[in-house]
Amino acid sequence: MKKKVAIILGAVAIVGGLALALGAYAQNTNPPAHHEPAVSHSPIRTAMIRLREARAELESTKQDYGGHRVLAIKAIDTAIDEVRQAVQSEKNEKSEKK
Repeated sequence: MKKKVAIILGAVAIVGGLALALGAYAQNTNPPAHHEPAVSHSPIRTAMIRLREARAELESTKQDYGGHRVLAIKAIDTAIDEVRQAVQSEKNEKSEKK
């Protein structure tokens, strides 16, 4: 049970961290002159992997945790979608500059 609670808390922390990071990135009006391609952003890849792992763990458990398991899964789905959009946005910006 402690492991499942730790997974849920970890997933919530990842979602919160991604939300803060993506929000800060979106508000950056003076990005560095030398951007790496979006697909090479290892922190984003790592976050996506961890989000998917956390989602799989939560899906595999039968315990509901007072409804918080389902809410955590929805939050993870939202975070995964945001990461995908961030990567796509970066790709679109790079293709427009060419």
